[in-house]
Amino acid sequence: MTDIFLDTADLLQIEKLIEDPRISGLTTNPTLMRQAGVTNYMSYVCDLIDLLREKKQNGSVSLEVVSDEPNTMMDEAMILHEIGEELKYKVYVKIPIVNTQGFYNSQLIDSLLMKKVAVNVTAIMTDEQARTLLLDVGAYPSQDLILSVFAGRIADTGRDPLETIAALRLVPGNYKSLWASPREVYNYYQARDWYVDIITMAPDLIKKLDLEDKNLYDYSVDTVKMFVSDAKKSGFTINDV
Repeated sequence: MTDIFLDTADLLQIEKLIEDPRISGLTTNPTLMRQAGVTNYMSYVCDLIDLLREKKQNGSVSLEVVSDEPNTMMDEAMILHEIGEELKYKVYVKIPIVNTQGFYNSQLIDSLLMKKVAVNVTAIMTDEQARTLLLDVGAYPSQDLILSVFAGRIADTGRDPLETIAALRLVPGNYKSLWASPREVYNYYQARDWYVDIITMAPDLIKKLDLEDKNLYDYSVDTVKMFVSDAKKSGFTINDV
């Protein structure tokens, strides 16, 4: 079974979709927050967790640090972790696999895991990155480590992300695998078939899950009806000029 994390920062979308039984958690990042018009990170986080506690009591949320310097990232991670502790909601702190200079954040991740902070390692693109991380952090008894493979971005480069996913499955360690940045709803079925633990999905992709096993002939007719209806609504005509 592959869990679904709703991937957005839009509080209205979250309120509308988070109670869907297919969704078990939420993930967001600074880019999504900026797109949603968030201007105060801490105020937003508190509002978000309050909403999740009300709508999805047994879920989790992944929140990303915003700094690039290890000591500051540690401070930010502990603040986010402590907010989760205070508000009694499961918070995974998102730490990029590397910083903007390309240096691994393994030592930081190891330190956070030792402090029993749940970590979601983000922006993983290669199985080498995952192997390097797991060799550095060692084994932990809990399942509070998520490795997020950005499969959609890998596919954007013309490479098959399933090669990285398959390689990751061979990497020993106590972690959950996550398929990030899917580009189409079919990626969910791929993730499920490959026993990926979690996939993040934007609201538009989650809505398309309702189409599972829809009769393709009926879908063809529905599509043509949409084209004809939209042509009529737009007042389109084709005639000699």
